[in-house]
Amino acid sequence: MGNQVGSMTLHGIMTMPWLVLGDFNEILYNHEKDGGRPRTQRQLQAFHDALSACQLSDLGFEGDKFTWQRGKICERLDRGVVNVQWRQLFPNASLTNSEMTKSDHRPIVVETEEVMTTQERGNTRRFEARWLKEGTVQQIVANAWARAAMHGAGPTFMQKTNEVHAALHTWDGEELKASARKLKKLKQELERCRRGPMTDENLAEQKELLLRI
Repeated sequence: MGNQVGSMTLHGIMTMPWLVLGDFNEILYNHEKDGGRPRTQRQLQAFHDALSACQLSDLGFEGDKFTWQRGKICERLDRGVVNVQWRQLFPNASLTNSEMTKSDHRPIVVETEEVMTTQERGNTRRFEARWLKEGTVQQIVANAWARAAMHGAGPTFMQKTNEVHAALHTWDGEELKASARKLKKLKQELERCRRGPMTDENLAEQKELLLRI
């Protein structure tokens, strides 16, 4: 109640674009809950009234509708709510309920602009900053540069850098992304379990997948 009163007081003294994002620890409708006792209409109405008083509406979401899980109970506790001014400022904004791994809450991610697909961006091959985190990247560069230097009668600087660039992308695809693909597959399996019925077998499989991740 204190948070609701504070929000309504703040709303009364400002008219800026609002995005309120995070764990509200409450749901708007009982279909946003699976397992356990349903919320009373009084509890639901209090949340509706607070949003209405602040002229905030739900941003919607992509992904699974439940953002929190404990045992066999799942709820949509995390969301984004916005006012009209914010919607007008970011008409293409979207919110995604992302993958849940180390926390009992899903990360929620807001994109304020439409995300381009790989095809729209083109297939430009560029240097990836994440490579610098790998301990072997310096050796990959040194080896590729040495190989380029051995080609014919003195390759140009551009030819050498192209050789290094090609070697880095080969290394990325054959070694780095192989591990990333395995991790992605495990996370997809976990997501499948999260969206299934919360049986004892399902919960046991989730624990096993979390250990492997």
